[in-house]
Amino acid sequence: ILKTFEEQIGPEYAPHEKIIELFDSRKLGRKSGEGFYSYAERPAVTEDQAKGFDVKLLLEPFVKEAEKLFNEAVATVEDIDIAMKLGANIPKGPFEMIKAGLGEEKPVLTGKADGVYKITLNRPSKLNSMTLEMLGLISEAVDEASADPDVKAILVTGAGDRAFCAGADVSQFPGLSVEEARKVSKAGHNAFKKFMETPKPVVAAVNGYALGGGNELILFCDLRVASDKARFSQPEVSLGLMPGWGGTYLLKKIVGKMEANDLIMTGRRINADEAKSMGLVSQVYPAAEFDAKVKEYLQALVNGPQKSLKAMKKLSASDVNLDAALDAEADAFADLWNYGELIEGIDAFNNRRKPVFKGE
Repeated sequence: ILKTFEEQIGPEYAPHEKIIELFDSRKLGRKSGEGFYSYAERPAVTEDQAKGFDVKLLLEPFVKEAEKLFNEAVATVEDIDIAMKLGANIPKGPFEMIKAGLGEEKPVLTGKADGVYKITLNRPSKLNSMTLEMLGLISEAVDEASADPDVKAILVTGAGDRAFCAGADVSQFPGLSVEEARKVSKAGHNAFKKFMETPKPVVAAVNGYALGGGNELILFCDLRVASDKARFSQPEVSLGLMPGWGGTYLLKKIVGKMEANDLIMTGRRINADEAKSMGLVSQVYPAAEFDAKVKEYLQALVNGPQKSLKAMKKLSASDVNLDAALDAEADAFADLWNYGELIEGIDAFNNRRKPVFKGE
């Protein structure tokens, strides 16, 4: 197994000389007679021996290796989890542990393979909802990809099979001042604008829900493809809010004023086919084939004429009105913190009830 890993993934998986020695002498482990250790009966492990042991020391390398396999497209999330549960006889695979809250100390994953720099929003247990920390990590990731001459295209997607990104984590919002709310809006603008500013083409692969800020993120990308299970909406109105990360300007530029107003003012959710019909995404692929189709789509960019693509990207992303429009959006977004509708909307959301807006 290790030899195969070494050949397929890299030299860091090469088996240690001691393992080779034991294998060649057919000392395959205690279950088959002899191995690294030997004992007459199952050793007793007392509670005192476990005191002070940090389980993360055991789990973190396990999860990081799983992330590496996934980011380098060696195996799918499901295959890694199944293999580890069967092979290691553990109740949960590494990505199931992430969903349960283990390993989410890295809310944004990055990896590079075959000329593609992949950015994965990694809070699947929270539908990959966006925090301020994640905005900073996205910005850093795009800078890294932009500076790497081996990177020909950037891919943005979400971890898990339920969501691309369910928008901003609104648990951050209660208690913000007007000025702090404006900073939240500008933080999203500054991070997402990096997708326009990089000379590399950026593809958003929408594998599930793209809601609120998640839908706004994809508006800054050059190309957008979706799974047939993807769903899109700007639901901020139901919270007494409005889009604050570019949606008020870019959505109408992409799909037209009437369609944008419909989505923003009603908060209605649309499926992938409707998103394609209005120009929000260019391709819709069956969920079962999504990863393979996205990889195929990206290879056309990786293998394309880089100077030509760079020139087309620069012209396509150019927008002299963008900064002024985003500043106006940030001002309007922050002003909502002066009114009671926002408080009512977020409280209703947190308590899973229908909000009652009184025009306050």
